[in-house]
Amino acid sequence: MGSTPRLPPSRALVAFEAAGRNLNFTKAADELLVTRVAVSRQIKLLEEHLRTPLFIREPRRLRLTTAGERLYRVVNASFNQIMEITEELSRNSTSNIITLATTPGVSIYWLMPRIGDFRRLHPEIDFRISTGTELADLAREGIDLAIRYGSGDWTGTESAFLGYQNVVPTCSAAYFKGRARMKNADDLLDENLLHFDTAYDRGSTWEKWFFDQGVTYRNDHRQSRFTDFVNLVQALLDGQGIALVGPPILQQFYDNGMLVRPLDITPLRLKAYYLVWPTRAPISPAARSFMDWVTAELAQDPISSKPLPLSMET
Repeated sequence: MGSTPRLPPSRALVAFEAAGRNLNFTKAADELLVTRVAVSRQIKLLEEHLRTPLFIREPRRLRLTTAGERLYRVVNASFNQIMEITEELSRNSTSNIITLATTPGVSIYWLMPRIGDFRRLHPEIDFRISTGTELADLAREGIDLAIRYGSGDWTGTESAFLGYQNVVPTCSAAYFKGRARMKNADDLLDENLLHFDTAYDRGSTWEKWFFDQGVTYRNDHRQSRFTDFVNLVQALLDGQGIALVGPPILQQFYDNGMLVRPLDITPLRLKAYYLVWPTRAPISPAARSFMDWVTAELAQDPISSKPLPLSMET
């Protein structure tokens, strides 16, 4: 009776999969939180175990050998299957927790004011909120749902429409107190304009907005620039100037009268917000409850159709 084949060391296979996917030992080391030397050592150990080279090491390039390509396809597919089943088992064991990813602005100004209503209906469900500006790999990072801005078409995901983003010149009610309402778009050129330098959509920039209004825009007038949306909104609420923002993200501030339009002009419709989930992963009962609730809420009360207040002065 023959002996049982001995599997390669698991650490070596993990290092090989990361190196094969990145084709770079340094990036693989960063991903695995180890040193480049440690990755190289594990690859050498695996090559000795298999008695065949797996990588072609060139001065500025790393390539898989034919044997390396064959092994990588199997190891990568196996790791993905392991990830999927462990994610499924984990979701089943913690089905009362929803991991939801979105940007800081959406989380603070749109999501958090609404989550309380949902939790009153479903006190057994908790949330783990992840915020960032980069698109996360939902399946790989164990994210149940995400709220994203764009076209609704992202690789490896399905999505449900939530609402369009609208932008319009906006200021705090205090900023225009005692002043006459503006009559034309070019009146804005004499105001302090608040710019969001890292806007996700060119349509929400002052340069594009003025161009569409047929107004020559200058870069030498009063302006404040922000790379962070939360700081932009804080400056807006503090009465530091006029920003190009709108519903649905800031709808609560229009509703309570803190924000107004200094100019009677129709908001510009841009792209939309979507509720997004990974295609490969099963949807937990808790996540499904939230999906059904938020889409029903928006269907009953479409935020983007609400009128936005004008400044009180005429």
